[in-house]
Amino acid sequence: MSNVAMLYDSKLHPLFAVGNTVFIVRPHRNDFLYDSVKSVSSLVIDVVPEGSSITSIATHYPSNDPNDEFIISTSCDHPIREYNISGSALRVIDTRDFVHSNAISRSAYCGNLFAIIGRRLDDVIMIYADGTVKQCGTLRLPSAMSGMLPINIIWTGAKWLVLLFSEGVEKEWKVIHYKKTGEFVKVCDEGTSSNEMDVPLSVARWANTGHVTFASGKVRTFQH
Repeated sequence: MSNVAMLYDSKLHPLFAVGNTVFIVRPHRNDFLYDSVKSVSSLVIDVVPEGSSITSIATHYPSNDPNDEFIISTSCDHPIREYNISGSALRVIDTRDFVHSNAISRSAYCGNLFAIIGRRLDDVIMIYADGTVKQCGTLRLPSAMSGMLPINIIWTGAKWLVLLFSEGVEKEWKVIHYKKTGEFVKVCDEGTSSNEMDVPLSVARWANTGHVTFASGKVRTFQH
């Protein structure tokens, strides 16, 4: 599921993917609250081969302007693919020169700047794609946090928020704030996981409030 809803047509549209299909949720709004689902439409992504699946889906706010674009990555290859809400393919960004693992597990972006979490990668790779594709840095951890792996990332419109987890004895997790250019700013939230249902899965945000969702379904909030 996209951690950031698509801001399009003056409404927020959550996106999620199952297999090779993207689902676009159109919620019903009652005054200031979204209280139900009005409709759900779907887009089949034909380039996802049988036996493979979409592993990551993300939207973005380029300069905080509404848009109808989203990106996906799959379990079978390296490219990041961008589409619009009508299902038209906009661009393909080949990351094989920068991500040497089998596939991308999570990605986020702001215009032409992409942040990528690859399987078995210790750092978040940043690439810039504007006709050509080049690496422009990494979101590195301070040395005191070595051993933690990135598992989820979002672009908030002003910063990167990265969720990290350590599978060591302590099973620590942290949410880290990075500047757009990749500089470490601060730890926004942190904790430890006592069992497999207490493991964090994703980070999201609404305005200045962040949300960490755990395997148990529990949601923890923090300010960023």
